[in-house]
Amino acid sequence: MYLSIGVTGHRDLLEAETPGLESQVRAFFQSLAKRFPRLELQLLCPMAEGGDQLAARIALELGIGLVAVLPMARDEYEQDFRSPASLQEFRDLLASARQVICLPGAPGSETVDFGGSVASRDRQYAQAGLFISDHCQILLAIWDGKTHEAVGGTAQVVRYHLTAVIEGLPRFEGRSSLRTWVFHILANRARTRRAREGRSIPFTAMASAPAAHSSLTTATMS
Repeated sequence: MYLSIGVTGHRDLLEAETPGLESQVRAFFQSLAKRFPRLELQLLCPMAEGGDQLAARIALELGIGLVAVLPMARDEYEQDFRSPASLQEFRDLLASARQVICLPGAPGSETVDFGGSVASRDRQYAQAGLFISDHCQILLAIWDGKTHEAVGGTAQVVRYHLTAVIEGLPRFEGRSSLRTWVFHILANRARTRRAREGRSIPFTAMASAPAAHSSLTTATMS
């Protein structure tokens, strides 16, 4: 039986903060493994540069199974990586994943040419975030804590995970259970340095969080 951890995170993390973020993510995974010794951890990850790839690296380092959830076809997705290094890391991490799930067109995007529509790509990212939220028991947010209205952004995924409400994705019916946890690791961005806001639970509060054995289920992905 798996304890499925989803991850959502900013792409534009500050390079100087990477070692500290890696240490916090590593401690987070190790704490879960200690707290739930009978459950095998697995990470559901959209594999974008920044927070996603950071979490995936640490998961593989610790022997945690990686499930890659791609928001669109691989060739199309690769166009969104900004540097050769992040693209190569994506490919390397993908090769180490135990499972790769490529999502179909989101509602409203089934016949849209992704290359000609930013909105279509945003809906795909939103769908990936919602899929991960719906299939995990714990959501790890590597996030600056600021409320953003961007479709498919980290803030929107966290809000959906906490409230089961999503905006900007037409005809979407979500099933976030409201029984799951969000653990927040504060991450400044290259574009902003805002303090944490919202109703997420900081990682430092994890030790005092209530036990969740009764609400854990094995994610079914098909």
